Amino acid sequence: MRTIDPRPAAAVIALTLFSASGLGFRASGLAQSEAPALTGEVRGAPGPLESGYAVVLEDMTSRRVAGPVDVQPDGTFQLGHVPSGDYIVKLQTYFGELIRQEFVNVAARSETLIIQLPGKAPERPPSGGVAAARLEHPPAKKALRAFVAADKLSNSGRYAEAARQLERAIEISPGYADAHSNLGAQYVRLGRYRDGISQITEAMRIGNPSAVDLTNLACAQYELRRFDEGLVSARAALAADPASQNAHYILGLLLAQDRRTLGEAVHHLEMAESIASARTALERVRAMLAAAFGPAGAP
Repeated sequence: MRTIDPRPAAAVIALTLFSASGLGFRASGLAQSEAPALTGEVRGAPGPLESGYAVVLEDMTSRRVAGPVDVQPDGTFQLGHVPSGDYIVKLQTYFGELIRQEFVNVAARSETLIIQLPGKAPERPPSGGVAAARLEHPPAKKALRAFVAADKLSNSGRYAEAARQLERAIEISPGYADAHSNLGAQYVRLGRYRDGISQITEAMRIGNPSAVDLTNLACAQYELRRFDEGLVSARAALAADPASQNAHYILGLLLAQDRRTLGEAVHHLEMAESIASARTALERVRAMLAAAFGPAGAP
């Protein structure tokens, strides 16, 4: 009798990304103005901050959000114009891990927004170690057989049946992170986006975020029009795997929702041009850029 390797499969089922037929602008999270951008600085770190951190500003009244924006190694960051008012400012990793949160008041006059650390720089967020973390929860042989069956079903386009096999695998081995990852991907394929987010989140809780998990998470968030969350997930996917064309693709689609980031959207879609639907999206975004800003194609 042929035996099945009891180790969890290293690769998860990659999501086939959706078309860009619904591409369009979204309104900025906060009111726009011709006033100067709001600048900020993270202070208190003993040395340069490693890459992988972002700042988000949330209006305490409307709950609208500005950001995320990258924090530079010298601790500086810049947000678009922010109206006067009371906000929650959050320093977080690209994986969404909260480092610091505090209340701030943004005055009418231009001033630097300061985030004060307690004196120690946060450690760089993890980008590896996924396989080792997931091996801490080895699946039962029956769960692994269901996983293998799901892979075959998925490869033949039978996604609903694949999902049922993965559900069975998780019933047998609840800590099977790769089964959660793949089930999340199947749910996204089937249009069950909230269920997909739940499964992908559980996979990352068990075994650390992977670029594929984060890309699939960003896809689900895009479909649910949770664009700000999707941007965080897509940027985290690229931080984990800068060469991921799927991550470049979904980040390009998300950036294309805001006319101010169309130029950056073009860059990421160009990085994913081997994906047919990314080429289609790229043509549309270039046309949108020309229509919005003229032949120069710049804001």
